[in-house]
Amino acid sequence: MKTWINGKLIDEREALIPMFDRAYLYGEGVFETLKSYSGKPAFVDRHYRRLTGNCKKLNIPLPLSEKEFEKALIDSLQANKLGDAAVRITVSTVGASFGLKRPDDASSNITIFCSPLTMDPKLFEAGVKVLPLTSFTNDSKDTAHIKSTSYIIKMMARAEAAKANVFESILKNDKGYWVEGSRTNFFLVLDKVVITSPLSDGLLPGITREVVLEILKEQKISHREDHVTDLMLKNAEEIFLTGSTAEVMPVCEIVGMCTKKVSSNSIAARLGKAYLQLVNAA
Repeated sequence: MKTWINGKLIDEREALIPMFDRAYLYGEGVFETLKSYSGKPAFVDRHYRRLTGNCKKLNIPLPLSEKEFEKALIDSLQANKLGDAAVRITVSTVGASFGLKRPDDASSNITIFCSPLTMDPKLFEAGVKVLPLTSFTNDSKDTAHIKSTSYIIKMMARAEAAKANVFESILKNDKGYWVEGSRTNFFLVLDKVVITSPLSDGLLPGITREVVLEILKEQKISHREDHVTDLMLKNAEEIFLTGSTAEVMPVCEIVGMCTKKVSSNSIAARLGKAYLQLVNAA
């Protein structure tokens, strides 16, 4: 596979990052993961906007325009002859020494790699299992909004899901409200109202979450942002996950808490179809 590093496509076996890359040393970097459909990455403008916003928050230079960003993604896909794929771009800083204080001569390091991605259609038909985690909480709301390379909490949550052989795990915040998954946002349907956690509860502003909220508004489906409790999950008619690679994924079970019926007539299915229509129309 070919990896894109600072404008050059390099064989992944020869790809290297500098010893003083601060994402490696301290997790000081940001990243985006997109899904491509038939070689075309989806929602590039939204991902670029979030990437630039996060770079500004961490004061990381991003020497790529949106057009250059899109071209780099497509070049990576074409170099690897990939159609449907996951594409990740990471932006970090590199200095001439280590230490928490960023060196004055620090520069940006940008890498892109991609891999084939296919989702089993049966997952969308039957739904997936999700593990609720209570042994540790999500990132603080001050940092949860940033898609940074400091990903230890999400890695721990993902490891717990893998250990339990389930698709995803979900996390609470320090107030005891359910907020997001290790790699997804989530929604529930309660009394025919679609509900998702507010960003103020401390969660990543997911791109697919953003798109789904727009679809709900456009289709005049009743919805709101609200704190999510155990009881709400138990009583929900539907629960579904959203993410760039997961798209709109129905949940059939919150392990140890509740099971849910998954139907082709569900709100999740309706939103999933609308989401793919937007992808295909772009």
